[in-house]
Amino acid sequence: MLEACDYAYATSGCSQVVRQFAKKGGCHVLKQYRQAALLEAIHHRLRSDRVGLALRDSNFWQV
Repeated sequence: MLEACDYAYATSGCSQVVRQFAKKGGCHVLKQYRQAALLEAIHHRLRSDRVGLALRDSNFWQV
């Protein structure tokens, strides 16, 4: 399933197989777990796409 995604992410609790896939550039392993990982993935996408954040200086976006 990760191979089919344009932007593949895995949480910090992912399996060793997924981590090996990530090392080959197949996905991005997040530092966070569960909902915090979702926020981290969104933040990563916005930064990667260079989308300006109105709350950039806020601690809300610090993941």
